[in-house]
Amino acid sequence: MGETLHLLFRSRENGVFELQVKENWSGRTVTGSFVPPYTTRQLNAQQKKLNALNSSDHDLREIGYRLFLALCGSETPGTSRRELSEQSVQAMLRAVIQRTLQRRGTVALTFSFGPGCDEFVRYPWELLHNGEHFLLASGVFTLTRALLRPG
Repeated sequence: MGETLHLLFRSRENGVFELQVKENWSGRTVTGSFVPPYTTRQLNAQQKKLNALNSSDHDLREIGYRLFLALCGSETPGTSRRELSEQSVQAMLRAVIQRTLQRRGTVALTFSFGPGCDEFVRYPWELLHNGEHFLLASGVFTLTRALLRPG
């Protein structure tokens, strides 16, 4: 059984970003804040390192886990304390992962980036790691990116 998890990034006032996650299995939607885990400079350096193939497995897991924690709203560098709604994002992500692995199903992760979130398209989402597995390398998850334009 396949399901889709839609992750929509939106820019809010004062440089704040919102992450809305909707699963098609239940139709449930949760919203939390998204604190970018990298500055533009850090991202450029990270991509340069990845492109040069100078990363160990440990480095790749660390990058993937940092991205996963940023999606979950968990404590990442620069983040204040977690909010209740962010824990809902984390709970949904973890529930979908567990359900999918138990049912031996598949999950299509659809990342959509609204205006002001263009920078996040460049993140190495393919390295997502939940602390136990690289999600995409498992063959259970697929990833699609969409850059939304106002219209």
